[in-house]
Amino acid sequence: EQQAIETFEKLSLLKYLVAPAVLKKQWRMTQVYLDYVVSSFRQHEISVMIANFALVGPSFQNIHRQYVSSLDEEIFRWAKAKELPFLSLLPIAYNAFGEHHYSKISIKDDGHPTSYTHALLERALQPWVIKNLNIE
Repeated sequence: EQQAIETFEKLSLLKYLVAPAVLKKQWRMTQVYLDYVVSSFRQHEISVMIANFALVGPSFQNIHRQYVSSLDEEIFRWAKAKELPFLSLLPIAYNAFGEHHYSKISIKDDGHPTSYTHALLERALQPWVIKNLNIE
């Protein structure tokens, strides 16, 4: 596992990513917390919906695109097993990076979305949330 982590770190320009070799391990730890939160919310009849977002685009390294896709699939499978609505927001980022300069989508040297990107996410999330709350 350690060798796989070191190899990944050498290949990836983005040092905040978790090596794929430990992704499933870290996802399993995250699942425990999500299971607890979903169970608690359901006991109080609070709706739960899952959306996943990551900054990824066509010019990103293949290793980064594979990483975020793999995590997205893990989250999708978990949400499906819990019978929760799931929305992947990866296409929003991918398309945005394909259409705009990096600085319009991501804060320079920070790795977080800009206000423009937040607005794109809001436009995607609002109708989806309304639909899943059945409040149309």
